[in-house]
Amino acid sequence: MGTTRTPIGTDDIPADAARDALRPWSLDGWNLRKAPLVALDTSGTADVHALAAVIRDDPLTGSSKSLGVIGNHNRPIQNEEHAELLMRIIGARRLDLVDAGYIGDGHEVFLVCELPAECSIDRGRLGAPRLDGPFELVSINHHDGSGALWFYVLPAGTWHSTLSPMLAPLAQRQPGTRWIARHALASARVRHNASLRGIAGKLRRDLGLFRRGEGPLATL
Repeated sequence: MGTTRTPIGTDDIPADAARDALRPWSLDGWNLRKAPLVALDTSGTADVHALAAVIRDDPLTGSSKSLGVIGNHNRPIQNEEHAELLMRIIGARRLDLVDAGYIGDGHEVFLVCELPAECSIDRGRLGAPRLDGPFELVSINHHDGSGALWFYVLPAGTWHSTLSPMLAPLAQRQPGTRWIARHALASARVRHNASLRGIAGKLRRDLGLFRRGEGPLATL
């Protein structure tokens, strides 16, 4: 028998599931938002119309933190949106994170979860054989304007054995993320000017994810 490529994913997400998954990691309730930028020099001030600052709430201290600068055509992707998109990709109504956290004041947020055991990666478009799990899915969102929301498929256990120690020191975060991009089995991204509506299916296809089953090879 061949292998059926059955799509993973779900549209049935409980309303509080994303917030519940983020709360133990202090990643919920950030209320990410844009704020106007003003340039200051010796002659006075001027509005910076093309750019905006990214601000978040810190629920632990009650203060606000500035994370970076983005273009006016972009918008911050809330951590709750990030987690919900992860659930839609993997087909879970509950998100059990292997690890999660943020770098600096929240400039980058990472979420790590295991993919279902029956997941495989179709690499046929790349001329490579199908890869079978187990895998883990690492997603990194850049709130500081330095990059997109990225999703990386890695062999299970890679995060704790290799990447977590690399990302822990603030000064080494860029070498760590470069290592992920270079060694990921598959990757996909969401730009901060894109709509998240219906994008989970495209991300699954970009990552090549499908569930193994009996029967002839079918399309997603």
